[in-house]
Amino acid sequence: MSDQIDIHDEVTALLNAWCDRRMYKEICTLYNGYSCMNGLTDGWELFLQSLRRLRSNAFRGEFDLPPNEQERLDDLIRVVSKALSGR
Repeated sequence: MSDQIDIHDEVTALLNAWCDRRMYKEICTLYNGYSCMNGLTDGWELFLQSLRRLRSNAFRGEFDLPPNEQERLDDLIRVVSKALSGR
Protein backbone atom coordinates (compact mmCIF):
# COMPACT_ATOMS: atom_id res chain seq x y z
CA MET A 1 0.00 0.00 0.00
CA SER A 2 1.19 3.53 -0.61
CA ASP A 3 2.02 6.10 2.02
CA GLN A 4 -1.16 7.93 1.04
CA ILE A 5 -3.74 6.09 3.12
CA ASP A 6 -6.68 7.58 4.95
CA ILE A 7 -5.92 6.75 8.57
CA HIS A 8 -9.51 7.37 9.63
CA ASP A 9 -10.87 4.98 6.99
CA GLU A 10 -8.37 2.27 7.91
CA VAL A 11 -9.11 2.55 11.63
CA THR A 12 -12.86 2.58 10.96
CA ALA A 13 -12.58 -0.57 8.84
CA LEU A 14 -10.70 -2.38 11.62
CA LEU A 15 -13.12 -1.21 14.30
CA ASN A 16 -16.14 -2.28 12.24
CA ALA A 17 -14.68 -5.72 11.55
CA TRP A 18 -13.79 -6.20 15.21
CA CYS A 19 -17.23 -5.03 16.34
CA ASP A 20 -18.78 -7.68 14.10
CA ARG A 21 -16.60 -10.31 15.81
CA ARG A 22 -17.06 -8.80 19.30
CA MET A 23 -13.34 -8.27 19.85
CA TYR A 24 -13.87 -5.77 22.65
CA LYS A 25 -10.35 -5.79 24.10
CA GLU A 26 -8.83 -5.05 20.69
CA ILE A 27 -11.46 -2.38 19.98
CA CYS A 28 -10.59 -0.64 23.25
CA THR A 29 -6.85 -0.82 22.55
CA LEU A 30 -7.22 0.67 19.08
CA TYR A 31 -9.79 3.28 20.04
CA ASN A 32 -7.83 4.43 23.10
CA GLY A 33 -4.77 5.06 20.94
CA TYR A 34 -6.73 6.62 18.11
CA SER A 35 -8.58 8.97 20.46
CA CYS A 36 -5.22 10.40 21.56
CA MET A 37 -4.62 11.81 18.08
CA ASN A 38 -4.49 15.51 18.84
CA GLY A 39 -2.23 16.69 16.04
CA LEU A 40 0.82 16.73 18.29
CA THR A 41 3.60 14.16 18.24
CA ASP A 42 2.71 12.83 21.69
CA GLY A 43 -0.76 11.88 20.42
CA TRP A 44 0.69 10.23 17.33
CA GLU A 45 3.13 8.31 19.53
CA LEU A 46 0.34 7.00 21.77
CA PHE A 47 -1.56 5.90 18.67
CA LEU A 48 1.54 4.14 17.34
CA GLN A 49 2.05 2.37 20.67
CA SER A 50 -1.52 1.03 20.54
CA LEU A 51 -1.00 -0.21 16.97
CA ARG A 52 2.22 -1.96 17.95
CA ARG A 53 0.57 -3.49 21.00
CA LEU A 54 -2.17 -4.91 18.78
CA ARG A 55 0.35 -6.36 16.33
CA SER A 56 2.32 -7.91 19.17
CA ASN A 57 -0.80 -9.41 20.75
CA ALA A 58 -1.87 -10.88 17.41
CA PHE A 59 1.61 -12.30 16.85
CA ARG A 60 1.51 -13.97 20.27
CA GLY A 61 -1.83 -15.54 19.34
CA GLU A 62 -3.99 -13.56 21.77
CA PHE A 63 -6.47 -13.02 18.94
CA ASP A 64 -6.88 -14.04 15.31
CA LEU A 65 -6.10 -11.41 12.73
CA PRO A 66 -7.02 -12.23 9.12
CA PRO A 67 -4.38 -11.36 6.49
CA ASN A 68 -6.28 -8.32 5.20
CA GLU A 69 -6.54 -6.86 8.71
CA GLN A 70 -2.87 -7.66 9.38
CA GLU A 71 -2.02 -5.71 6.23
CA ARG A 72 -4.14 -2.76 7.39
CA LEU A 73 -2.46 -2.78 10.78
CA ASP A 74 1.02 -3.00 9.23
CA ASP A 75 0.20 -0.15 6.84
CA LEU A 76 -1.00 2.02 9.70
CA ILE A 77 2.15 1.30 11.71
CA ARG A 78 4.35 2.11 8.71
CA VAL A 79 2.56 5.36 7.86
CA VAL A 80 2.37 6.62 11.46
CA SER A 81 6.03 5.68 12.08
CA LYS A 82 7.02 7.55 8.96
CA ALA A 83 4.99 10.60 10.00
CA LEU A 84 6.71 10.63 13.39
CA SER A 85 10.17 10.25 11.93
CA GLY A 86 9.57 13.11 9.51
CA ARG A 87 10.74 11.15 6.47
